[in-house]
Amino acid sequence: MASKVIFQGPVGEKEKPEIALVAGLEWRVLSANTEAALRDMGHERSATHATRMQGHDATNTTRDVGGFFVSIDGAAPPGNAHALAAAFAGWMAHHPNALLCYALSEADRVRLPVPLGDSTWLVVVVIAGSPVVDAVVSNGDEANGLIASYLVSHPDISIVSNDAIRYPQTVKAENILPALVHYAFTTGGTTTRLRSIPADARKLLVVAVLLASVVVGYGYFQKKQNEAARQQAMLERREKDPSVLYAAALRLQAPRLGLARDQLIHTLDAVTRLPLAINGWQLKGVLCESTCNALYLRQFGTTAELATAMAALGPGYTLIPAAPTETDLDKATIAIPGLVDPAGPEPLAPSHQDFIQGAAANQLQRWKTAGFSVRLQPPQLWPQVPGVPSGYKDQNTLGVGALEIGGIALPLLKEVLSTAPANVLWKGITMDVTTDSSTDNPLDRAKVRATGVFYIKN
Repeated sequence: MASKVIFQGPVGEKEKPEIALVAGLEWRVLSANTEAALRDMGHERSATHATRMQGHDATNTTRDVGGFFVSIDGAAPPGNAHALAAAFAGWMAHHPNALLCYALSEADRVRLPVPLGDSTWLVVVVIAGSPVVDAVVSNGDEANGLIASYLVSHPDISIVSNDAIRYPQTVKAENILPALVHYAFTTGGTTTRLRSIPADARKLLVVAVLLASVVVGYGYFQKKQNEAARQQAMLERREKDPSVLYAAALRLQAPRLGLARDQLIHTLDAVTRLPLAINGWQLKGVLCESTCNALYLRQFGTTAELATAMAALGPGYTLIPAAPTETDLDKATIAIPGLVDPAGPEPLAPSHQDFIQGAAANQLQRWKTAGFSVRLQPPQLWPQVPGVPSGYKDQNTLGVGALEIGGIALPLLKEVLSTAPANVLWKGITMDVTTDSSTDNPLDRAKVRATGVFYIKN
């Protein structure tokens, strides 16, 4: 994403000079608190200008961070340009975790040197005083997608927005861009001003230009080829950044990690209404995931008789059509009413130590004492993303392990599902009905296995 000028105007009504705010910078923690580190990182990103400010890394250690101006067409920022994200971080200094989600108004657009489109949103996320997201997008949904994971991982984050529908409670939103211009002019100074990267950071580019100017036969066509290759290399570097790859996968997959617990429990009421035997058919088992299905085995009845009996139980108890390859006449699958929506993790995940030796572990141990089988698999980085190492960690990474509770008596199932640790998400329930003839009570003849996952801060 290229950097863009998103506001240009005087500090006050009649004051000069004009200040330009620039968004879409690429922010990175520097390897050292030096100009050399800023120069080297800027060269790696083909940046022409940058700003440097004090911030924090993933371990909350004080480190310098750099914001790098990258232009696809090679254009430089206007004179007296300042970084929007740096100005916002300084302006919100008393709110170390803050985000800006702002749709440019018509009044803002008249201050644009170049039109940006009918719909333009500014997105800035500051964590521990350091900008981590700085983007210009074309709609509110795209803006919300960029910040969703930070709203989950930092529920106390301060929000500045003029989107009253998504964010009804904000710090302040009126005249935010003029306020940031004023802050950059009066307070920001070198921490917000964009300046050209020191000359020695671009020696290789200068040499390449000089050589190209004396090589016969490489004119306009070769220049275009080199520029296309540079842009492609820049895009490939960004596409391979583990933090970008992981954050995108987490936003997409997290909301479907498990099932909504309350809805799953409510569906059990429909399960318990199933008869153990009816019209010559015997209940064999039940499987609940996003929907619940029951398997009946034929003793002497017909499929039509089973379908009629199920319909009498109420709406939603219906015969599921057989698969095109099915030839077994002695089994039938019944749909049970109710749907279970997907659900994602809560914002605050416990550490592995807190889960395995804390209150959650005590609950699992009580279940084992009650005779249930409890199986846990070691957590791994989740989601697994091509290009992201299995040992990758940042402030948003999750570890997820499989969980299975077996041997649950049906009367105790609701209690097990509802009292599971908060960081457990259920994925399915399997009920097997035995052929034990000593009792006709399906509650005594059914044993249930609940499967799911637990998640921890990786």
